[in-house]
Amino acid sequence: MAFLFLLTFCLALFYGQVQEVKKDLNISMASISQIDSSLDVEGMSQVLRQLEPQRQNTQQAREITQGFIWKLLVGVPVVGDDVRTMQGMASTMDSLMADALPELSSALGHLQGAPLSTVDGQINLTPLLDAGKSLSKANTITQEQNRALKALPRPRLSKFRQSYEEAAKRLDYVSTVLDDYAYGLQVLPGLLGQSGPRTYAIVAMTPAEARSAGGLVGAVGTADIDTGRVSFGDFRSNTEYISAGQGAPTEDEKRIFSQWGPLKMSLDVRDIAAVPDTQRTAEQMRNIWGKTPWGKQKQLDGVILVDPVCLQEMIKVSGSVTMPDGQVLTGIDTAEFLLNTIYKKYTPEQQDVYFGQVARQSMTQVFSGLDAGKVSRILRNWRDLSLQRHFAIYMFDRQEESVMEKANLTAHTPDDARKPTVGVYVTEQNSSKMDWYVHRSAKIVSSDCQQRGPKRYHFEYTMTNTLKDWQADLVPTYVTGQGQAGQPRRTAVEKTLIYAPAGGQLSNISVKGDADPVSKQRMDGKNLYATVARLAPGESVVLSFDVTTSPQAQQDLALDQTPMGWMDPGPGVINQCFASSK
Repeated sequence: MAFLFLLTFCLALFYGQVQEVKKDLNISMASISQIDSSLDVEGMSQVLRQLEPQRQNTQQAREITQGFIWKLLVGVPVVGDDVRTMQGMASTMDSLMADALPELSSALGHLQGAPLSTVDGQINLTPLLDAGKSLSKANTITQEQNRALKALPRPRLSKFRQSYEEAAKRLDYVSTVLDDYAYGLQVLPGLLGQSGPRTYAIVAMTPAEARSAGGLVGAVGTADIDTGRVSFGDFRSNTEYISAGQGAPTEDEKRIFSQWGPLKMSLDVRDIAAVPDTQRTAEQMRNIWGKTPWGKQKQLDGVILVDPVCLQEMIKVSGSVTMPDGQVLTGIDTAEFLLNTIYKKYTPEQQDVYFGQVARQSMTQVFSGLDAGKVSRILRNWRDLSLQRHFAIYMFDRQEESVMEKANLTAHTPDDARKPTVGVYVTEQNSSKMDWYVHRSAKIVSSDCQQRGPKRYHFEYTMTNTLKDWQADLVPTYVTGQGQAGQPRRTAVEKTLIYAPAGGQLSNISVKGDADPVSKQRMDGKNLYATVARLAPGESVVLSFDVTTSPQAQQDLALDQTPMGWMDPGPGVINQCFASSK
């Protein structure tokens, strides 16, 4: 009887402690997850002030989970792993509060109130470098704790499992955000000429006429930067580069884009983004640049890819721009104006000049009067814009490029087995601006319950031409197509390349709608599948296939795709196994 009383007392005490630990951890995790939504200097400072009192809660949770009852229950079958996981969660949260957040606070201290711009317009790099060091320390601690949390056993008991999965999801997201910001602060001083003069080609693309890595190149500008002094040169229309010819495409690239139609592309400066890898776009740009009168004597250190969605986000940071003709562009309407309206109001010659003017003015405004608020918004935009391929950077120096890679600023086809990604890239085969009207969406479904190792998904990718027939009568031929290569006007003709995740495979590929049979291809050392889809007004094409990831996969399947004319975070994964376990 005494034993039963003691056992009942211990279990009741343990249950009460579990509830207290869960409450403390949930409150702290919810507050930490605000880091992303508040990542401006003032908002972040407020979040950190709110978190300071919670250090006592996480410390208490850690101490509770190291008590006698918890240590005793770790050795009990079935529940032992669950108890160990709760101990690990408490340890993780306390380490974040005690070690990571003070470094994050220090990084903000370096930026807050610091003079980032001098009276003569030069950018003060010292606060950026100091903040970068502190943020890097905070990020290292956060990544270590995220890995430790992921390594814990998945709880069997539903109450433990729900707390664990919610904490793992939130911490994984926060660690991704901090990782991007930390590398962003490493990137920014280097881009601004910390190590000496730099010259970049700024390649302006239009997703209204899609190319795999972005869109047709309409204009190319320059940025000359030296120890914080930034000067943007004029943008030259693509017509000034066409005489320089091709940018040394590979034999594979020629076969897929020049020899295989329906549009046999010239692969001059307009088409350098047809290949999905930013590195190849940059290499071709450098080759073309070196054949121009103005490029022969000036070496490029890197290439920056931007599109109208990127410019719109820059204008959100710096304020609206007023063009010489009085047109005012804002952080809401710039993308639509440059991707659709401009083609209805201006001649082709005027369009490229206009685009260049918007790009130069918006970029100049971003770096004028730089302050901590602008820096945080720039870094936040970089993350989303680069992941969605509206913005990319490639540096020709290997060491500098490795930093860009870590900051996710260099887009490429799937190459990391730990982060499984399906790549779907389209290149318009009807010389038109029809891709403004083409909406692309994906659906990813998983019924695989494995935590690690190869996972299986079903993937559907839909492309729809949203232009209506009656609308097409009101749209200029320049937009709906010239009938080049025998392609009908109003029809978007999409050469579509599909890449499996690195180390994974695709199977059971099918296509519904007006499209060529899917064929196996190989380009620049990687296998892929390809088809040509034809989208008449109101019509859709749906690609469906099964995906098996590499055994090294550490996260759910994601999508990398050619950007559209707006921000689109892409699909989440519908996890049928997870849904059924609720």
